[in-house]
Amino acid sequence: MPAKKYHVFLSDEEREYLERFVNTGTNKARRITRARILLLADESEKGPRKTDKEVSEALGVCMRTVAKTRECFVENGLEALNEKPRPGQKPKLSGRDEAMLTAVACSDPPEGYGKCYKTFSGQTC
Repeated sequence: MPAKKYHVFLSDEEREYLERFVNTGTNKARRITRARILLLADESEKGPRKTDKEVSEALGVCMRTVAKTRECFVENGLEALNEKPRPGQKPKLSGRDEAMLTAVACSDPPEGYGKCYKTFSGQTC
């Protein structure tokens, strides 16, 4: 495997922030995982200096995730904890269509189409 291109060196303030971030437990799991990756990959004097393989095994993530998190930290600092927006699929209904569907679903049924249905026991209402 090629040598690491991006090395994580946390300052005392960054390390303290990340440790508090992980220990509060009120953040999203992905953000906490990224913080743990940075703490384990830290190559400063106080850091454990774990390899990507050791970090991935310890946290149950793939090595690519560890490498991408390191890269993002080197380029963006602690902003690496935040997710980039995902493109996702476009909504199938526009706001207007969704409002119309809700109005129809909540309105009274047409004449002859009551809310009566056949139950499992065969009885009708």
